[in-house]
Amino acid sequence: NTAAILVESIGGVAYVQGDVLLLAALASSSAAGYYSLGTMVVWSLAALGQMYGYTFHESLRRAGGRRTAGPPLAVGLVLATFMSVCMLIGGVGLMLLGADRAFWLIFLLLAPVAFLGTLSSMSSVGLIMQHRDRFRMVVTILCVTLKLALIAAVSSRHGGPGAAVAFIISDILMASAYTWAVFSGPGYTYREPVEP
Repeated sequence: NTAAILVESIGGVAYVQGDVLLLAALASSSAAGYYSLGTMVVWSLAALGQMYGYTFHESLRRAGGRRTAGPPLAVGLVLATFMSVCMLIGGVGLMLLGADRAFWLIFLLLAPVAFLGTLSSMSSVGLIMQHRDRFRMVVTILCVTLKLALIAAVSSRHGGPGAAVAFIISDILMASAYTWAVFSGPGYTYREPVEP
């Protein structure tokens, strides 16, 4: 499990920062800067979903990671929707303020990522408490590979907005896998309750 956690952590770093570095190398520094700011806001919003999930840490630990002891999916969907609306408001605000088209377009395109990222961040807490480290590692590797490959394919022509679309596609995979595994997957009463 230690190796899986280490690989997943390295993959997580690549997922968060690798796209910015690749975009800077293949497009331009301005494209990378706009995109970097947009993704920074997305990750900050998604972190709130993870913080919400962590409020269930003790109940999940005592229940051995059972889904029913974790955050309700309905609340997660509401929270994710709110985060997505925040990104939309930011994009519209930048447009009204006369910001560069690529800048506000990135914010608008990243609105679905705020939704997806909030769900996957919240779900990751359940996966951690269920000790599903190898699953998280495999999903992370697949998503990093997909995201970087898509950015490499589109960034030279479409810049930051193209990278944002690549982010949407890869995050659909991650959020779907994480949310399915926690809320709909087989065996969500994973292991015997852990003693306090």
